[in-house]
This record gives sequence, C-alpha cells and structure tokens, in this order.
Amino acid sequence: MRVAALLSGQPRTWRRCVASHLNLFAGHDVDFYLQTWEPAPHAELSAAYRPAVCRVEAPEPIKKTVTARMVATREHATGPRDHGRARAMLWQWRGVRTAWEMAGGHYDAYVRLRYDLLFREPFPGLLDGLGENDCRVPLWRDDENGLNDHLAVMGRRAAEAYCDMDGFLRWRLDRPRRTYPFHFTKNLEEHLAREGVDVEERPIPYLLVRPEFAQIEGYGTMAKRIEQANESATFGALVKRNHQ
Repeated sequence: MRVAALLSGQPRTWRRCVASHLNLFAGHDVDFYLQTWEPAPHAELSAAYRPAVCRVEAPEPIKKTVTARMVATREHATGPRDHGRARAMLWQWRGVRTAWEMAGGHYDAYVRLRYDLLFREPFPGLLDGLGENDCRVPLWRDDENGLNDHLAVMGRRAAEAYCDMDGFLRWRLDRPRRTYPFHFTKNLEEHLAREGVDVEERPIPYLLVRPEFAQIEGYGTMAKRIEQANESATFGALVKRNHQ
C-alpha cells in the first residue's frame, strides 16, 4: 500500500520522535511530506526523514480581530493567551492543508502526524481494510472533547475532507457572531460529520512529547491523560461513532 505521511507544525521535539515515525508502517511504501514554520532545521529534517517534499513557511499574519471572534465564543476564555491559542490553531490547520496539497491525491492512505508524537511500536493492522472514506483516530479518555486531532489514518476521500479543516474554520468565521462555538476538536468532529466521513476511534498507544516549558503550562497533564486512554488498550478494540 502506498502511504503519504503528512507532518506539519512546529518540530519542537522531533529528534526524540523521528525514529518511531520511520518505523510506523513497516512493509508499506511510505513517502513523507513535511510542512513547518520558520525558523526550522530544514537540513536536519530532510536528512532524517528523507521526505518527498519539505517546505518551511513564514507564518501567515492573522489579524487579532479574527482571533477575537473565535475567543468570544469560547466557554472559558482567559484573555490574551486565548488569542495566541486561536492563532496557533489556524496555523496548525493551514499547515495540515499544505502537507495534503504537497502529497496530492494519488496515495492509497494518508497519515496526519505531528512532529511531537512518540510511538512505542508500529501500527499492526491499522491500514487493514481502509476504505477511501475511512478515518481512524486515537481514543480520547472520554467523549467530551470531540475527536483527537493529533493523528489520523485516512483513505483518499477522507483525507481530502480532513485536510480542509482550514476551509471549515474559515466558513465558521463567516457565521454571525456568537451563533457558533469554537471548540477545535469538537469542530473537527462536526466538520467530518458534515462531510460524511466514516470515523473510527481506536486505542493507539503514543505519547505527546512536549518541551519542559510547555509542560509547565499544563501540556504534561494532557500527555498523561492521552497516554492513560491508549496505553493499556489493545489494538483489537474498536469504538465506532455514528455520524449519520
């Protein structure tokens, strides 16, 4: 099976994770497509991943009026920090879209990856029976946070929809103020449901590797919560969401 691995975002802890990325789909023909933002170690990334394409971009300016419209709808807005989070999320999905566009639509499967995901073992059977409209994502610990947006294994049609989350967010921004909530993982779930994508949640063991400064801000707790949700589960288990 031909697989396009789509990495995007800031490669903060990629050196700790790259070996596990290269080993994810042993036995398959995998091409890596890398998108990241300036400044980034372009030469090191290219030497490690040997990607089909590696693109380093300057972050696109996003007006504060745009993030303000997003922050105004959040249930627990905390001020200026929320503007930064909203801006980062818009950049995140633009990066995902860029990686998809670099790969094109001629692969059998697409994998959306982050540079800071560390996997303990390859994915046995995760590609088995993958249809064009299938999207497989890791479990959250509970159902209150929408869909896990760290990783997705997708068929061609599902990948095209998933990677247009940027377009979905822009559509949301055009809605009348306060008639829509911005909760990004819930928005992802809504977007895929609108597109009719068949979503499956699977227990996929991985760890979110964050630098120390981010762990101080609470990401260490998030990483622990995600690992607890996936670490003890078996690959055979399958939870389906009904998006009909």
